[in-house]
Parts: sequence; C-alpha cells; structure tokens
Amino acid sequence: MNRTFRHHAADVRHAFLLASVLAASAALPASAQTTSPTAPPPVLASQNDPRPSVRAVPRAGAVSIDGRLDESAWSAAEVISDLHQQQPDEGKPPTERTELRIL
Repeated sequence: MNRTFRHHAADVRHAFLLASVLAASAALPASAQTTSPTAPPPVLASQNDPRPSVRAVPRAGAVSIDGRLDESAWSAAEVISDLHQQQPDEGKPPTERTELRIL
C-alpha cells in the first residue's frame, strides 16, 4: 500500500488528538478527588438563643499586657466567661478556664 505524506500527517494528527483527549480525561478524576481547604461552616444560633453582646469600658490608667489583671482598669471591665469551643469539639465548653475582658 502506497501512502502519501498527507495520509501519514493526518494519521499523526489523529493520534496526537486522541492522546491529548485521553491525557485530559485522565487528569479530570484526579483533580476532582483533591480537596481544597475550606473554612468551617459558621455556627448558627437558634431563634431562641439571645445574641451575645459585650460592653467595652474606657481604659482608666495604664495597662500592661503581661497576663496579670492587677491594674485597676481590668476590674471595671465586664467578664465574659460563657464561651464555647469551635475546634476540636464544636459547641462544648472550654477545657480550660477562659475569661475575656474588653477595655
């Protein structure tokens, strides 16, 4: 069988096209299996839960950020201790005593 250059070139193009389609389709399932990191879903309060709020008080005097609450300014701040975990146990109380105060 005497094939011309055109026939051979057409066969090469078809083979290249087939290989490209197969390579692209082989990559699709792999990309579908990879997971991208996503933020955890927001915690939604029910209709019966009051929306938490806190009142910041003006700072009176100097405050050192040293982990101790011995300055007088901290005693005027409202204590927030009704906290709940998001991770690792969503909705459960903290495993350690935790309080917040906002000046």
